Amino acid sequence: MSSSRKGMRALGVLDNPIKTAALIFILVVIFVFSITAGWGWVSGNVLPATTLGLYDRGFWENVLVEMHGMVVELAVVGILLLWLDGRRDKKKNLDQCREDLKNYARLDFPEAHLKKIGALKTLIEANEAGLDARYLHLSGRTLTEINIVGWNLIGLKINGGKLEASIFTGVDARSSNFVQCKIKNTTFEGGSLYRCKFEGARLRQVVFRNVRIESAEFTRCDMQSTVFDGVSLQGVKFEGANLDNCSFKSALDIDVHELSRAATLNHIAINDELLIQLIALRPDMKYQSRRLRPQGN
Repeated sequence: MSSSRKGMRALGVLDNPIKTAALIFILVVIFVFSITAGWGWVSGNVLPATTLGLYDRGFWENVLVEMHGMVVELAVVGILLLWLDGRRDKKKNLDQCREDLKNYARLDFPEAHLKKIGALKTLIEANEAGLDARYLHLSGRTLTEINIVGWNLIGLKINGGKLEASIFTGVDARSSNFVQCKIKNTTFEGGSLYRCKFEGARLRQVVFRNVRIESAEFTRCDMQSTVFDGVSLQGVKFEGANLDNCSFKSALDIDVHELSRAATLNHIAINDELLIQLIALRPDMKYQSRRLRPQGN
Protein backbone atom coordinates (compact mmCIF):
# COMPACT_ATOMS: atom_id res chain seq x y z
CA MET A 1 0.00 0.00 0.00
CA SER A 2 1.37 3.47 -0.90
CA SER A 3 2.29 5.95 1.81
CA SER A 4 -0.47 8.31 0.67
CA ARG A 5 -3.13 5.60 1.18
CA LYS A 6 -1.73 4.76 4.61
CA GLY A 7 -1.90 8.44 5.50
CA MET A 8 -5.53 8.66 4.37
CA ARG A 9 -6.46 5.61 6.47
CA ALA A 10 -4.71 7.09 9.51
CA LEU A 11 -6.59 10.38 9.10
CA GLY A 12 -9.84 8.43 8.77
CA VAL A 13 -9.22 6.76 12.14
CA LEU A 14 -8.37 10.04 13.85
CA ASP A 15 -11.45 11.78 12.41
CA ASN A 16 -13.72 9.18 14.02
CA PRO A 17 -13.90 9.68 17.82
CA ILE A 18 -14.86 6.04 18.47
CA LYS A 19 -11.98 4.73 16.36
CA THR A 20 -9.62 7.21 18.02
CA ALA A 21 -10.68 6.06 21.51
CA ALA A 22 -10.35 2.41 20.45
CA LEU A 23 -6.84 3.08 19.12
CA ILE A 24 -5.81 4.77 22.39
CA PHE A 25 -7.35 1.88 24.34
CA ILE A 26 -5.36 -0.71 22.38
CA LEU A 27 -2.10 1.22 22.81
CA VAL A 28 -2.68 1.65 26.54
CA VAL A 29 -3.54 -2.06 26.96
CA ILE A 30 -0.34 -3.08 25.15
CA PHE A 31 1.72 -0.69 27.26
CA VAL A 32 0.18 -1.68 30.61
CA PHE A 33 0.33 -5.40 29.85
CA SER A 34 3.94 -5.20 28.72
CA ILE A 35 5.04 -3.30 31.84
CA THR A 36 3.06 -5.60 34.16
CA ALA A 37 4.27 -8.82 32.57
CA GLY A 38 7.90 -7.66 32.68
CA TRP A 39 7.73 -5.81 35.98
CA GLY A 40 10.65 -7.71 37.50
CA TRP A 41 12.99 -6.66 34.70
CA VAL A 42 11.56 -3.12 34.47
CA SER A 43 11.82 -2.47 38.22
CA GLY A 44 15.37 -3.81 38.33
CA ASN A 45 16.72 -2.09 35.22
CA VAL A 46 14.51 0.84 34.20
CA LEU A 47 13.35 1.67 37.72
CA PRO A 48 16.09 0.45 40.09
CA ALA A 49 15.41 0.19 43.81
CA THR A 50 16.24 3.80 44.60
CA THR A 51 13.97 6.39 46.15
CA LEU A 52 13.42 10.09 45.51
CA GLY A 53 10.99 11.39 48.06
CA LEU A 54 7.75 9.43 47.47
CA TYR A 55 9.04 8.01 44.20
CA ASP A 56 10.01 4.48 45.15
CA ARG A 57 9.23 0.99 43.88
CA GLY A 58 5.98 0.82 45.85
CA PHE A 59 4.80 4.10 44.35
CA TRP A 60 5.28 2.86 40.78
CA GLU A 61 3.56 -0.44 41.64
CA ASN A 62 0.52 1.52 42.82
CA VAL A 63 0.62 3.63 39.63
CA LEU A 64 0.60 0.44 37.55
CA VAL A 65 -2.40 -0.89 39.47
CA GLU A 66 -4.25 2.40 38.92
CA MET A 67 -3.46 2.19 35.22
CA HIS A 68 -5.35 -1.11 35.06
CA GLY A 69 -8.40 0.68 36.48
CA MET A 70 -7.92 3.44 33.90
CA VAL A 71 -7.99 0.84 31.11
CA VAL A 72 -11.32 -0.49 32.35
CA GLU A 73 -12.76 3.04 32.64
CA LEU A 74 -11.55 3.91 29.15
CA ALA A 75 -13.21 0.81 27.71
CA VAL A 76 -16.49 0.97 29.61
CA VAL A 77 -17.00 4.69 30.03
CA GLY A 78 -15.05 6.29 27.21
CA ILE A 79 -15.75 4.03 24.23
CA LEU A 80 -19.28 3.12 25.33
CA LEU A 81 -20.31 6.73 25.87
CA LEU A 82 -18.74 7.80 22.59
CA TRP A 83 -20.63 5.00 20.81
CA LEU A 84 -23.93 6.04 22.40
CA ASP A 85 -23.23 9.67 21.58
CA GLY A 86 -22.47 8.72 17.98
CA ARG A 87 -25.75 6.84 17.78
CA ARG A 88 -27.61 9.88 19.06
CA ASP A 89 -25.86 12.15 16.56
CA LYS A 90 -26.67 9.76 13.70
CA LYS A 91 -30.34 9.61 14.69
CA LYS A 92 -30.47 13.38 15.00
CA ASN A 93 -28.90 13.75 11.54
CA LEU A 94 -31.39 11.31 9.97
CA ASP A 95 -34.30 13.11 11.64
CA GLN A 96 -33.01 16.38 10.20
CA CYS A 97 -32.76 14.83 6.72
CA ARG A 98 -36.37 13.64 6.92
CA GLU A 99 -37.44 17.10 8.04
CA ASP A 100 -35.49 18.74 5.18
CA LEU A 101 -37.20 16.51 2.59
CA LYS A 102 -40.58 17.40 4.04
CA ASN A 103 -39.92 21.15 4.24
CA TYR A 104 -38.16 21.54 0.88
CA ALA A 105 -40.14 18.91 -1.10
CA ARG A 106 -42.13 21.27 -3.35
CA LEU A 107 -39.51 24.01 -3.67
CA ASP A 108 -37.88 24.38 -7.09
CA PHE A 109 -34.62 26.30 -6.91
CA PRO A 110 -30.96 25.11 -6.94
CA GLU A 111 -30.26 25.49 -3.22
CA ALA A 112 -33.39 23.54 -2.28
CA HIS A 113 -32.53 20.79 -4.78
CA LEU A 114 -29.02 20.42 -3.36
CA LYS A 115 -30.47 20.22 0.15
CA LYS A 116 -32.89 17.49 -0.92
CA ILE A 117 -30.28 15.46 -2.82
CA GLY A 118 -27.93 15.61 0.17
CA ALA A 119 -30.70 14.41 2.47
CA LEU A 120 -31.60 11.61 0.04
CA LYS A 121 -28.02 10.34 -0.13
CA THR A 122 -27.72 10.31 3.66
CA LEU A 123 -30.99 8.41 4.12
CA ILE A 124 -30.16 5.91 1.38
CA GLU A 125 -26.72 5.22 2.85
CA ALA A 126 -28.46 4.58 6.19
CA ASN A 127 -30.74 2.01 4.44
CA GLU A 128 -33.80 3.99 5.40
CA ALA A 129 -37.00 2.03 4.70
CA GLY A 130 -40.60 3.22 4.48
CA LEU A 131 -39.76 6.93 4.20
CA ASP A 132 -42.62 9.36 3.46
CA ALA A 133 -41.31 11.86 0.88
CA ARG A 134 -44.38 12.84 -1.12
CA TYR A 135 -44.37 15.51 -3.86
CA LEU A 136 -40.59 15.61 -4.03
CA HIS A 137 -39.51 18.03 -6.78
CA LEU A 138 -36.14 17.16 -8.36
CA SER A 139 -36.66 18.18 -11.98
CA GLY A 140 -33.49 18.55 -14.01
CA ARG A 141 -31.36 16.71 -11.45
CA THR A 142 -29.28 13.55 -11.79
CA LEU A 143 -30.04 10.72 -9.36
CA THR A 144 -27.65 7.76 -9.27
CA GLU A 145 -27.84 4.54 -7.24
CA ILE A 146 -31.19 5.38 -5.67
CA ASN A 147 -31.81 1.94 -4.14
CA ILE A 148 -34.86 2.31 -1.90
CA VAL A 149 -37.46 0.02 -0.35
CA GLY A 150 -41.05 0.82 0.59
CA TRP A 151 -40.78 4.60 0.26
CA ASN A 152 -43.80 6.84 -0.35
CA LEU A 153 -42.85 8.99 -3.35
CA ILE A 154 -46.32 9.93 -4.56
CA GLY A 155 -46.09 12.93 -6.90
CA LEU A 156 -42.32 12.66 -7.50
CA LYS A 157 -41.05 14.98 -10.26
CA ILE A 158 -37.82 14.34 -12.18
CA ASN A 159 -38.83 16.06 -15.41
CA GLY A 160 -35.82 16.57 -17.67
CA GLY A 161 -33.53 14.84 -15.20
CA LYS A 162 -31.58 11.58 -15.08
CA LEU A 163 -32.17 8.39 -13.13
CA GLU A 164 -29.39 5.82 -13.36
CA ALA A 165 -28.35 2.51 -11.79
CA SER A 166 -31.29 2.51 -9.38
CA ILE A 167 -33.73 0.02 -7.87
CA PHE A 168 -37.20 0.97 -6.61
CA THR A 169 -38.61 -1.91 -4.55
CA GLY A 170 -42.16 -1.65 -3.24
CA VAL A 171 -42.14 2.12 -3.80
CA ASP A 172 -45.44 3.98 -4.12
CA ALA A 173 -44.76 6.60 -6.80
CA ARG A 174 -48.29 7.14 -8.09
CA SER A 175 -48.91 10.22 -10.25
CA SER A 176 -45.20 10.90 -10.62
CA ASN A 177 -43.67 12.74 -13.58
CA PHE A 178 -40.65 11.43 -15.51
CA VAL A 179 -41.30 13.64 -18.57
CA GLN A 180 -38.22 14.02 -20.81
CA CYS A 181 -36.24 12.06 -18.21
CA LYS A 182 -33.29 9.82 -19.11
CA ILE A 183 -33.64 6.53 -17.25
CA LYS A 184 -30.89 3.93 -17.52
CA ASN A 185 -30.19 0.57 -15.86
CA THR A 186 -33.12 0.95 -13.48
CA THR A 187 -35.65 -1.54 -12.09
CA PHE A 188 -39.11 -0.78 -10.71
CA GLU A 189 -40.24 -3.84 -8.75
CA GLY A 190 -43.45 -3.99 -6.77
CA GLY A 191 -45.16 -0.85 -5.55
CA SER A 192 -47.06 1.51 -7.84
CA LEU A 193 -46.43 3.73 -10.86
CA TYR A 194 -50.15 4.25 -11.46
CA ARG A 195 -50.90 7.20 -13.76
CA CYS A 196 -47.25 8.16 -14.06
CA LYS A 197 -46.11 10.26 -17.02
CA PHE A 198 -43.01 9.28 -19.00
CA GLU A 199 -43.75 11.43 -22.07
CA GLY A 200 -40.68 11.90 -24.26
CA ALA A 201 -38.45 9.99 -21.83
CA ARG A 202 -35.48 7.90 -22.95
CA LEU A 203 -35.35 4.46 -21.31
CA ARG A 204 -32.45 2.03 -21.59
CA GLN A 205 -32.10 -1.26 -19.68
CA VAL A 206 -35.28 -0.51 -17.72
CA VAL A 207 -37.42 -3.24 -16.14
CA PHE A 208 -40.98 -2.91 -14.82
CA ARG A 209 -41.58 -6.03 -12.72
CA ASN A 210 -44.77 -6.78 -10.78
CA VAL A 211 -45.42 -3.08 -10.37
CA ARG A 212 -48.78 -1.38 -10.80
CA ILE A 213 -48.40 0.63 -14.00
CA GLU A 214 -51.96 1.04 -15.27
CA SER A 215 -52.83 4.32 -17.04
CA ALA A 216 -49.17 5.31 -17.34
CA GLU A 217 -48.21 7.43 -20.36
CA PHE A 218 -45.22 6.42 -22.50
CA THR A 219 -46.16 8.65 -25.43
CA ARG A 220 -43.21 9.52 -27.69
CA CYS A 221 -40.79 7.64 -25.44
CA ASP A 222 -37.59 6.12 -26.82
CA MET A 223 -37.68 2.91 -24.82
CA GLN A 224 -35.91 0.17 -26.75
CA SER A 225 -35.51 -3.18 -24.97
CA THR A 226 -37.69 -2.18 -22.03
CA VAL A 227 -39.06 -5.20 -20.13
CA PHE A 228 -42.66 -5.40 -18.88
CA ASP A 229 -42.67 -8.41 -16.55
CA GLY A 230 -45.86 -9.43 -14.75
CA VAL A 231 -47.48 -6.00 -15.08
CA SER A 232 -50.94 -4.98 -16.26
CA LEU A 233 -50.92 -2.60 -19.25
CA GLN A 234 -54.54 -1.59 -18.86
CA GLY A 235 -54.92 2.03 -19.98
CA VAL A 236 -51.19 2.45 -20.71
CA LYS A 237 -50.45 4.83 -23.62
CA PHE A 238 -47.72 4.11 -26.21
CA GLU A 239 -48.56 6.59 -28.98
CA GLY A 240 -45.45 7.58 -30.95
CA ALA A 241 -43.12 5.48 -28.78
CA ASN A 242 -40.10 3.49 -29.97
CA LEU A 243 -40.83 -0.03 -28.70
CA ASP A 244 -38.17 -1.91 -30.68
CA ASN A 245 -37.05 -5.10 -28.92
CA CYS A 246 -39.34 -4.50 -25.94
CA SER A 247 -40.56 -7.54 -24.03
CA PHE A 248 -44.28 -8.03 -23.38
CA LYS A 249 -44.08 -11.82 -22.92
CA SER A 250 -45.37 -11.84 -19.34
CA ALA A 251 -47.39 -8.61 -19.47
CA LEU A 252 -51.15 -8.67 -18.82
CA ASP A 253 -54.14 -6.80 -20.29
CA ILE A 254 -52.29 -5.90 -23.49
CA ASP A 255 -54.27 -3.64 -25.84
CA VAL A 256 -52.93 -4.39 -29.35
CA HIS A 257 -54.72 -1.33 -30.75
CA GLU A 258 -52.81 0.89 -28.34
CA LEU A 259 -49.53 -0.90 -29.12
CA SER A 260 -50.18 -0.37 -32.83
CA ARG A 261 -50.04 3.40 -32.23
CA ALA A 262 -46.34 3.18 -31.36
CA ALA A 263 -43.85 4.68 -33.81
CA THR A 264 -41.90 1.41 -34.14
CA LEU A 265 -42.59 -2.15 -32.99
CA ASN A 266 -39.71 -4.07 -34.51
CA HIS A 267 -38.82 -7.46 -33.02
CA ILE A 268 -40.88 -7.10 -29.87
CA ALA A 269 -41.32 -10.15 -27.63
CA ILE A 270 -45.02 -11.00 -27.38
CA ASN A 271 -47.13 -14.14 -27.66
CA ASP A 272 -47.95 -15.36 -31.18
CA GLU A 273 -51.68 -14.69 -30.99
CA LEU A 274 -51.18 -11.02 -30.16
CA LEU A 275 -48.35 -10.78 -32.68
CA ILE A 276 -50.69 -11.88 -35.48
CA GLN A 277 -53.19 -9.20 -34.44
CA LEU A 278 -50.46 -6.57 -34.39
CA ILE A 279 -49.19 -7.53 -37.84
CA ALA A 280 -52.68 -7.03 -39.20
CA LEU A 281 -52.75 -3.53 -37.70
CA ARG A 282 -49.11 -2.70 -38.44
CA PRO A 283 -47.91 -4.61 -41.51
CA ASP A 284 -44.75 -2.47 -41.53
CA MET A 285 -43.40 -3.94 -38.29
CA LYS A 286 -40.44 -6.32 -38.41
CA TYR A 287 -40.55 -9.71 -36.74
CA GLN A 288 -39.15 -13.22 -37.06
CA SER A 289 -41.35 -14.76 -39.68
CA ARG A 290 -40.40 -18.30 -38.66
CA ARG A 291 -42.34 -17.83 -35.42
CA LEU A 292 -45.61 -17.86 -37.36
CA ARG A 293 -44.84 -20.74 -39.67
CA PRO A 294 -47.00 -23.87 -39.25
CA GLN A 295 -45.16 -26.71 -37.50
CA GLY A 296 -43.45 -29.11 -39.89
CA ASN A 297 -42.64 -26.43 -42.52
